Order: sequence, then C-alpha cells, then structure tokens
Amino acid sequence: MVICSYRDDGDELPKALQETIDAIKESDNDTTTITLGAMSYSDVQALLADSLYSSQNDVEALSHLVVNKTAGNPFHVHAFLRFLHTQNLIYLDTSQGRWRWDTHRINQQNITENVVELMCEAVQKLPEQTQHILKYASCIGNTFDLNILSIICDSSPSQIAKDLWPALKDGFIIPVGEGHQLLQEAEGSGSNSNSNSLSPSYNRNRRMSTQTMNRKALLIVDKVSF
Repeated sequence: MVICSYRDDGDELPKALQETIDAIKESDNDTTTITLGAMSYSDVQALLADSLYSSQNDVEALSHLVVNKTAGNPFHVHAFLRFLHTQNLIYLDTSQGRWRWDTHRINQQNITENVVELMCEAVQKLPEQTQHILKYASCIGNTFDLNILSIICDSSPSQIAKDLWPALKDGFIIPVGEGHQLLQEAEGSGSNSNSNSLSPSYNRNRRMSTQTMNRKALLIVDKVSF
C-alpha cells in the first residue's frame, strides 16, 4: 500500500504533482481519495488535551479560542499554537511540571486571525541581525546554502548559523542534511564547519504561503542594497 499526501490550497497544483495524480488515477490499481477538511472543535480539543497533557475540560476555553482564530484549518492551528508558545502565552511551568496558559491574557493580545500576518509579527520579534539575514535568504529561494549566504552577507558560515539560531528555534527555518549539526555547534562554542543547507519551514507544496512569507519578510526588515 502506498499513501501519498499533499496540501490543496484551491490553486493550480504544480505540474509534476498533477501529472502524478492523474497517472495514479488512470492506473489499474485500486485508489481511494480522502479529502481532509477543517478540524472540528472536538478535534482541536482532543489535540490540545493530548499535546498539553491536560484533560479536555481544562482546555475547553483554549479550544474555543483556537477554533475561533483559525476556523479549524490544521496549518493555521499549528501556526497559531506555535506563535502562542514563542510568545510565552502557552508555557511549561517547570516548578509544577505542567503546561499553563491564560486565555484572558491571550484574548487581550489582539492577535490577528490572518496567519501570514501572525507569522510576520513573529518575524519582527526576532533579533535585527536575524531578520537581516532572513531577507537575503528569502531572495535565494526555497532552500538556501550557508556558504552562499555567508558570501552574500560577507560573514562566515558559523556566524551566519549563530545569527539564524533564533529563527531555527522559532520554527521559521529547518536544517537539511548536516545543517542541524552546524547550527548546534554554532550555538554552543562556534563552528568553522563547511557547507550546509537550510530550508524554509514552508516547502514547495505550500508555494503560495512560502512566496507570501518571503515578500512580507522583505518588507519587514530594513532595505539593503546588494
């Protein structure tokens, strides 16, 4: 059995993906298409209860807030919860060994319901140097190499890795191959490792989200001459 999944944003699918889907449907093999819609309130409540190690009653108010802000869109739910965590609006109380949140405080934050704007607000909270480097990285494309980025920014790959660490921790970029090792070494004692790649957390199956993020990121940081 082979399971294939992709994100359908309602726009035209990439040509290679569409040709693959058509070929599978036209084959002699039995195929089943399952379209996943928005998460229901009970889905979100179960997700939060499981993720936060809490009872469903404890997460009831938070579940309503998340559904109201995201309309149950799984990608939006993930982005919204990640934003709340990075802003310490959901945090781990190490003294009690449990997750805590304050729905009243979250409501007072006047958090936008537009997830792209939400992510851009989070980018603006990154260190200025991190924003500066992300601007160049977004110009390179969906995947960027630390060596190329270091040449553009006139810096060493290890220093670029250090500057990108806040973006990695907040989930804006993810390491590819041995990139994670370089980032960990750079965060610790500094590393002179060579070529490594990083790619934005949005892959090409989310092309519109990636492109929109890149354009908005360019507007967030100060204009730089190449």
